[in-house]
Amino acid sequence: TRFADDFEAIKVIGRGAFGCVFEAKNVLEAKNYAIKRIELPSCSDEGKLLMEMRVMAHLDHPNIVRYYTSWIERPPPRYQVNHSTSSEMENLSRSHTLIPFSDNCAFIYIQMQLCTHSLEDWLRNTHEIPRDPARIKSIFKELVDAVAYMHDKGFIHRDLKPSNILFDEENRIRVCDMGITSEFNKLEGREVTESRTSIGTPLYAAPEQVRHFWRYTSKVDVFSLGLIYVELSVQMSVEMRRTVSADLFRH
Repeated sequence: TRFADDFEAIKVIGRGAFGCVFEAKNVLEAKNYAIKRIELPSCSDEGKLLMEMRVMAHLDHPNIVRYYTSWIERPPPRYQVNHSTSSEMENLSRSHTLIPFSDNCAFIYIQMQLCTHSLEDWLRNTHEIPRDPARIKSIFKELVDAVAYMHDKGFIHRDLKPSNILFDEENRIRVCDMGITSEFNKLEGREVTESRTSIGTPLYAAPEQVRHFWRYTSKVDVFSLGLIYVELSVQMSVEMRRTVSADLFRH
């Protein structure tokens, strides 16, 4: 397969509902990338799961994770079982990161810029030390710039949260994970409120996004930005974050 031939898998750096993300070294370039692998369990799911790849291909912004290329593979039956003794799979399985998948399935592979830590890591590491107001301002400005760019392009992220906000090697913000991004339409220059799936991370989602109202706009991203700004400005525990979120929902 292309992934096995061109890349050396180093470790799994993320998991989600649809797949996982590898840190992998391109053998020819001797450079590391983030490679997201998404299983396509059936043809009916293909359009939905291809959305992330198509969104990333249309976005080019210094504060959004850089997209390089993508491809679909259909490994031969029992590929993972037959290759489980390879050094790649041994290394992954030793750390309990072997990702099972069904026979006769297909995968989307998305090759992206590798970022090694997230805003969630930064918040945790600065939980008990003073935070520089200038740095907070810089982080939030870059985040707002990225989200404004997505909205200008007609996309709603729908899952903004610290774990989906990364830092690149130059310590710039990079928004990632477009897996549930949605498009929106405009009528006479104004965004149309549309019925959408109730989806997102409840701790950072707007009330209309998770209360089964199903009709919302790109303003749900603005709500998430507000919560993230509070978290940047006020050092708080996970429990405090949940309390703030619950209070906002009640009002």
